[in-house]
Amino acid sequence: MRNVILSAFPRNMRLPDPSTPNLKIDLLAEINQSPRIFSEVDAALKSKQMKSDVDEFSRYWIWECR
Repeated sequence: MRNVILSAFPRNMRLPDPSTPNLKIDLLAEINQSPRIFSEVDAALKSKQMKSDVDEFSRYWIWECR
């Protein structure tokens, strides 16, 4: 589940090649655009009884990234 969340991106977005030498992510134009969410993610997670798992993982992941 972690890999699915961390690797998700819009279909129309072309991802940069991470092996490009001297790649500066902060200079890419896309980094300034906020992602748009077109679906009711919260409702979908609740209907599958996954919301608490995702929330728990998010809190853990944010804590680990500090």
